[in-house]
Amino acid sequence: MHLCYHFSMCVNLCPAVEPEYMVIQDNLTDQDPCFVDPDGENFQLKPNSPAYELGFKTIPVEKTGLSKDAYRNRAF
Repeated sequence: MHLCYHFSMCVNLCPAVEPEYMVIQDNLTDQDPCFVDPDGENFQLKPNSPAYELGFKTIPVEKTGLSKDAYRNRAF
């Protein structure tokens, strides 16, 4: 799988969505996002990615998903 950062090819990734219903803004459509290893499907950003200049923040995946609390405290 290879992701392309060019607008026309991004639209082709979602062929079921008509272009007039899509809004792509504040995205890297004209430069390399600097993925760590796109051919190896590692789409993390390198520290020098221009996405950070646009205000991109990494998602704290360690804080997402299921967690134990008063309502979810038993093991399955």
